[in-house]
Amino acid sequence: MKTLIFRILRWLAAAGLLVLCVRMTMRALNLEGYAAAGPLIVAFGALIAGVLLISPETVGRVCEFIGETFSGLIHPNDHFTKPPLSYRLARYYAAQQRLGEAVTEYENIIRYYPNERAAYHELVGIARSAGQAGLERKYVRKFRRRFREPFPVGIPPFPEQP
Repeated sequence: MKTLIFRILRWLAAAGLLVLCVRMTMRALNLEGYAAAGPLIVAFGALIAGVLLISPETVGRVCEFIGETFSGLIHPNDHFTKPPLSYRLARYYAAQQRLGEAVTEYENIIRYYPNERAAYHELVGIARSAGQAGLERKYVRKFRRRFREPFPVGIPPFPEQP
């Protein structure tokens, strides 16, 4: 509780110093020549003091943001990127009759690339061949909702690989 009160008082003092900085700068703009030096020195001092008062809460966050930005240039993170589109693993699992893993791979493709019609077609084909009517209905419904058209009939489960 004591630290919260102290923190609030520091932020209020920093806000007061910012107001002092603005007022002294406005006063210095109305003066000519070296007469403006005094108010500008006071304004700059108030700005520095205000920044130092709020630094315990802000420095860590600002440094973390800058550090993550520059480390992202050297060591890119996958936080903001989606994986490249590839049907190879899903089709391999389907060809090997590892249907559960194939379904998982197709679901990942649909999650990251929801407008991929082929992923819906191939997933429904695998669900049909595995006898999972519930999964088949689920992705037929998702296809109809996404593309606003009926699910095509007679599409093979997945095209031949080159």
